[in-house]
Amino acid sequence: MENRDNELYLWCTNVHPLTPPEAECVLALLSDAERIRYGKLSDAVRRDEFLITRHLLRTALSRHLSLKPDELRFSSNRFGKPSLSQSCGLEFNLSNTSRLAVCLVSFSGPVGVDIEQLSRAADVLEVAELCFSRKEMQHLFSCAPSLRPDRALTLWTLKEAYLKAIGIGLHAGLGKIEFLYDAAGEPRLRVENGIDARPDRWHFYTTDIMNHRIALMARFPFRRRMRIVDTTPSARRHDVWNILQHEVPINTEESADIHDPAAVR
Repeated sequence: MENRDNELYLWCTNVHPLTPPEAECVLALLSDAERIRYGKLSDAVRRDEFLITRHLLRTALSRHLSLKPDELRFSSNRFGKPSLSQSCGLEFNLSNTSRLAVCLVSFSGPVGVDIEQLSRAADVLEVAELCFSRKEMQHLFSCAPSLRPDRALTLWTLKEAYLKAIGIGLHAGLGKIEFLYDAAGEPRLRVENGIDARPDRWHFYTTDIMNHRIALMARFPFRRRMRIVDTTPSARRHDVWNILQHEVPINTEESADIHDPAAVR
């Protein structure tokens, strides 16, 4: 698969209940550590989510690196962010809900991604005071009441994508970073001292895909296009899982406004 600098590749697949043959097909690709993690999951839904997400990850990276999915080896930092053990310059990040799994891939620097179902916007607003900064809350309540859930969802996904991109996840606390809107209506990232010495180097973008809000974060000015690769099987058969269904170049200028270094709904 062709790999281009300053370009993001978003791989996605739907999350659905797996048949026993499908589950066995994926388990055969996993490492011992991944199988142990799988075995500790008692909930059937979570087990399927785990297998589908790991399958998506291995399928995506194997396509980019021309390796077999079971040849990939992973390690994690002390906060649990995974990375490839092989030294190849590829960066990736994962996110999933109960309906969709995504894998963001780049060869140009660290990336982060977060997705949330649009239907969760009201739920996010309800817990915003626990996770957002005082200034972010002031901004939310300056919006019309009908717009607050949507804006809260955007802020949530941006904050999570950033924390995942820098490799510390929610351990830093969502309240220690903030996205504040300037006079032009553009969000600007601000962080507490000690988290990131150069927050200005991050570029971000949000849009909606498959009934989800998605936030993308990259430490480089990515091109104004994004490749979306959908690996959702066309049939419920495990033998089609390794077939690339289609690859669609997306001109993001047509789907949402993009501004460097930041873009948001």
